[in-house]
Amino acid sequence: MKIIQIICLTPDEMARVKSQMFITGFNRSYQCESTPDFLHEARLELQQNPKDIEFEQLPFDYPLCISFTSGTTGAPKALVHSTGMFFASLRDFGIHQNCTRKDRLFNRSPNGWITWNMNVNALHLGLSLVLYDGDPFQESPTRFWDLADKFGITSAYMWSSTIDFINVNGWGPTTEHSLKALRQIFLVGSPPKRSTYDFLTKTVKPGLFCNSGYGCTEVFGLINGVNSNMPVYRGEAQILSLGMDSRILDENGSPVIGKRGVMVLGNPYPTLPVCLLHDESKEKVRELYLSEYPGYITDTVQPSPIAAELTGKTPQLPIAHLPHDWSVGFQKVVSTD
Repeated sequence: MKIIQIICLTPDEMARVKSQMFITGFNRSYQCESTPDFLHEARLELQQNPKDIEFEQLPFDYPLCISFTSGTTGAPKALVHSTGMFFASLRDFGIHQNCTRKDRLFNRSPNGWITWNMNVNALHLGLSLVLYDGDPFQESPTRFWDLADKFGITSAYMWSSTIDFINVNGWGPTTEHSLKALRQIFLVGSPPKRSTYDFLTKTVKPGLFCNSGYGCTEVFGLINGVNSNMPVYRGEAQILSLGMDSRILDENGSPVIGKRGVMVLGNPYPTLPVCLLHDESKEKVRELYLSEYPGYITDTVQPSPIAAELTGKTPQLPIAHLPHDWSVGFQKVVSTD
């Protein structure tokens, strides 16, 4: 293994790097080699010193990763999730979205956000991830459609605002794009407009399954699920996620149907965080999540058979769907015991 010093590579210089590199750092030194060489050395070492793989037995609530809330209404919170997060990917990707080893998932998400951790977590299902860094329109207005064809993307998480921007600017796929593999797009980040649904299902690819994803960092996934066997109403959460006991309460805490109220999650769930980072006493948890609605995770919602048009600009409108990461104001489902 050769030892080299890495200083900096410009985008042009990176473009000239033809072989993949495996990089590991220790005490400011870097060991770099091509991926084939790395795998070859690993196989030789295994042949010379065969070892059985030992799987560490850990408790269910053992800390596994840190997920940061988006900071929409306050400073981002660092939530510590346990191995329970695997339930979320099994449910959201494996059951609701029907993803298998044949699927290739695209999600342009910054590291540290829950959407990034959800993607990495989904690798245990065997699906492939298509990663992208940078401005989605820097090289071409049709960059996403180019990538969809090039890598055979089957499922994508896209920001509603990004799709709306593509639609407004007329940057839809051209006659040169087949989008043969693409079967579903999920809109996240903000309430999608009705026109966004029409653009995806009529202009981009007739028959394309699209839906809006409403979830939060705390539950490590979606609160509303999706079902490709059921109809989709524009601007409306389609179904509830499996295992989520979602209810609507009025200001008195009484259940309501067909009226604007507070959406609550009435049951504990394995994907909830075990604590906040550096909150050993859990006082911050009690202050943020248990002070107003003990035992519930909450937000404002109005269920409706046919949702009102959502523009994302008029919060006074009765809404049947909320932005993906309005998580900082939620009341988490945990016990005070």
